[in-house]
Amino acid sequence: MLFLSIPSASQTADLMLLCLPVVGPTLPLAREQLERISSLHAMAELRIDLFDHDVLPVLKSLIVAASVPVLVTLRSRGQGGEFDGDENARWTLLRHLTDIHPELLDVELGTPLQELEELQRISPNTRIVVSYHNFEYTPDDLSAVLHRMQQLPAYAYKIATKAHSSVDALRMLNFSNSVNSAGGRLCGICMGSDGAPTRLLAAAASMPFTFGCLDGATTSAPGQVAYKELQGLYRAL
Repeated sequence: MLFLSIPSASQTADLMLLCLPVVGPTLPLAREQLERISSLHAMAELRIDLFDHDVLPVLKSLIVAASVPVLVTLRSRGQGGEFDGDENARWTLLRHLTDIHPELLDVELGTPLQELEELQRISPNTRIVVSYHNFEYTPDDLSAVLHRMQQLPAYAYKIATKAHSSVDALRMLNFSNSVNSAGGRLCGICMGSDGAPTRLLAAAASMPFTFGCLDGATTSAPGQVAYKELQGLYRAL
């Protein structure tokens, strides 16, 4: 079942949101994608690194106009995104994005703790999602990855890795389920065709959210399943 409201930290982690990316790159396209997502009552991820530069000054209007929860993401090239600025440029833009006071903000593993604390001071009501991406393989020790991530306090954690077999997907599902069953909030996804089960069975693993796409033109990661297929073909929502 799909829920619109974001569960608070005091609630159990059994409510799942479907997150659909807004990839732009132009302002008209970003608005159109956001309107489509709003009609589906899903969560929207604004992929800032994929937007044209002239969209940045009006980001606040996009977020204010949204009738659904919004996750703001600035994905670096090192984590599979398109932002190729240096650390100073990344930090400056992250501060600007936090000034907009989004409901959720993606912060990549490797962000210094003091930077995260500064973002939380700027917008204390913004919920942080710490993310880790591995486009080569799924690590054997997922617990070690999560332990590193948990050095950054966050509302939720996202691990996205490349699956080379259905075994990788099963390991990720089992790991996510064990974390979430113990009261954690982990979105564990395997990318690629072998990773599809982690997206289709996200609710069974009590993930707080999972990622799909509106259609083939708005994908932001390998293996994302279109909303119509998630709902109609797979009945995953």
